[in-house]
Amino acid sequence: MKVTDVELQLKLFFYGLSDSLSFHRTLPTLVNNREAFLLVLQILGANGLLILGSVFLFQRGILPMVDVLGESTFDWYDQNHYNSLLWLLYQSLWLIPICGLCYGCSTVWYQSLADAITKTQKNGDKAAKKKESTSNALKPVEYTLYATISWLFVFIQVQLLTNYVPNSFAGAEFVVNKIFAVSESSGVASDVLANLIRGGLLGIFAILKYASLACGLTLMAALYGWYAFDPKWIADQVAPDQRFAIMESRLAYFIGFGFPYVLLNKGTSFFVGFGGFMMLFPFCIILGTVTDFDKPFRSLPEGSTNSKFRIFKPAEVWTLLALKYFGRKIAKKAERNYIKTASSSKQSDGSNDDKPAASAGSSISSSRKNEKAKKDD
Repeated sequence: MKVTDVELQLKLFFYGLSDSLSFHRTLPTLVNNREAFLLVLQILGANGLLILGSVFLFQRGILPMVDVLGESTFDWYDQNHYNSLLWLLYQSLWLIPICGLCYGCSTVWYQSLADAITKTQKNGDKAAKKKESTSNALKPVEYTLYATISWLFVFIQVQLLTNYVPNSFAGAEFVVNKIFAVSESSGVASDVLANLIRGGLLGIFAILKYASLACGLTLMAALYGWYAFDPKWIADQVAPDQRFAIMESRLAYFIGFGFPYVLLNKGTSFFVGFGGFMMLFPFCIILGTVTDFDKPFRSLPEGSTNSKFRIFKPAEVWTLLALKYFGRKIAKKAERNYIKTASSSKQSDGSNDDKPAASAGSSISSSRKNEKAKKDD
């Protein structure tokens, strides 16, 4: 039975979605791995208490208290105004710094969690340990830099497609409506022609806006799926290009894996979605270490082929261009330092050569003076 490409991608999507929601598969790891269990508790406590607890404290504690105290002082409009100002100050002075602190600490804990699980999985396997130590010795620092910059460019792509491009088309729609409203009021163009042109432009802008938003959300889901497996790949010393190839050849699966977290991100406020994802992410990492993402492909019918989507190609090109640019800068700086060092060493060698010659000349003149003094005597 031959499966069409659309059916295949849908099957892979639902495979990934099912694996993403299989939180019961994390229980054996949490029960048998004490280090992983303590790290998960640490992550849950930090993100749950500090981020979600801070949001709950403001909404259920600070805000009602301010409302009660301000009932006799402010009218309804002023009270809302001061509540908005208080929320802005609370975000700026407390929530945003706490989110930054929790994100930095959790990033280290996430990788430690993946390392602990991977170490347990390889425990007792001497060949695996030998292979791991060899790959650690051969792993260049540039791989980490290359992977980080590539991820940054993909993240920028997501932000452009989900925020800036749709907002730009929304602004263009506003400008078109204003222009045609002015033209209609002044009678410059006929109503039928103006409505046709305006409707056509607004239709094009709407299509482009929602297409950009759909592409951005799809790429965001793929990134969330990547986040779950990437700590495991880093612990196994998988090269960045190989990680990108795995993602591109199994894109529908990783989109399905990250889809619930896109819903969490877009269906809640920023801080609730951020804190919720940070709390759920350790379970995603555990699922990424115990889930075989190749299993759905082995269970597909014969004759089915999987397409490869080069979603990392723009990021790879931009990363290589950036590294090439900075590499030239570093090479030029190293060349200037080398020339400066060589010239200074040459000058110091020349001054050292002049000193023996001067000393030899002074000894010759002193010996001649001594001979002349003996002849006079």
